[in-house]
Amino acid sequence: MRVEGNMRSLVAVLIVTLLAAAYTAYAETSYTAYVRLTGRIENGYVVLFLNMSLPAPTSTLEFNISRHGDRIVLAWAETDRGGVLGRISDEILRIDVDHRRTSFYVILVIDAISTNSTHVNLEIPVPLSPLGSVCRIEGSITLGATFSGETSYGNFSGGVIRYNMTIPPGSLDMVRASALLSNVQLARITYLNRTIYLSPDRVIFLDTYTLKSEGLLPVSTFMLTLPAGYELEGVGSGLFSYPERYISKHSSDNSTLVVIYLLTSLQAPGQEAKLDVKLLRQRSARFSTPSWDWEFL
Repeated sequence: MRVEGNMRSLVAVLIVTLLAAAYTAYAETSYTAYVRLTGRIENGYVVLFLNMSLPAPTSTLEFNISRHGDRIVLAWAETDRGGVLGRISDEILRIDVDHRRTSFYVILVIDAISTNSTHVNLEIPVPLSPLGSVCRIEGSITLGATFSGETSYGNFSGGVIRYNMTIPPGSLDMVRASALLSNVQLARITYLNRTIYLSPDRVIFLDTYTLKSEGLLPVSTFMLTLPAGYELEGVGSGLFSYPERYISKHSSDNSTLVVIYLLTSLQAPGQEAKLDVKLLRQRSARFSTPSWDWEFL
C-alpha cells in the first residue's frame, strides 16, 4: 500500500509538472507582451521609457508598483491621438486611453535620488510587465560607471542594468545603487516655473529652473533636447542675458540639441543656480512637450 501511495504521488507530481510546462509554453507564444525598456538619469531624476506591444488590444494599462507610488513623479503614455497621464491608487499605476490598442509608449519619471555625507543613493521601482500579461522584456537602464548596486531581475554591470527575459504579469524590479559623492557629477532640477503665452500664430514658454548640485564634481553645462517645431529664443540668469558664445545648437531632422555653458559652475553638493530659458513654438507644429537631457563637461 505504501508503494502504491508513492506511485500515486509521483504520477500527480508529473501531471502538475506537465500542465505547468504546457501553460508556460502557451503563455510565451500566444499571450506574451513585448517591452523594450531604456532608462537613464536625467535632470536629477531617473527616466524610464517603455515601448510596449501587447497580445490583444486594450484601453487600460495597469502596473504593480507596490508601496513605491510616491516615487513616481510623472507617468505619461503617448498615443497617436496625444498623451495621457497615469494615476496611482492602491499600489497600482493605471493608464487609460480613449480607444483600444496594442501598442503603447510609456514614460515614467522617478524621484529615486537621495544623498548623505558620503554617497549618492538610488532606489528605483521599475515596473517590467503590465498586470494580466506574461511579458518578454529586453533593454537597459544606464546609471553610469560610478554606480554599483543590485537588481532582482536584471544584470547589473558597469553601471548598466540589462534585461533579457520572460517574466510573469505584474513584475516589479527594485534597483538599489550608490556611488561616492567624490565620483558623481550630477545636478538636479529642484524647481521649475513655467509661464505660457498664447497668440494666434505661436506659443512662448518662459521657464525658470533652479538647479542644485548633488555631487562633488563640478557641473558646468545644461543641455536641452528640443523636439521639431521648437526654437530657443534666449537664455538668462536674473537680469543677465547669456551671450551667444555660451550657447551651442546642433540640429537634426527631428530635434535640436542645445548646450548651455553655465556662467558659474556648480562646485559643491547643495550649491544652486537659476537659469531662465525662453522657447518658441509655431502653432502649426504638432504639439509635444520638450524633454531635457544633461551633459557634464
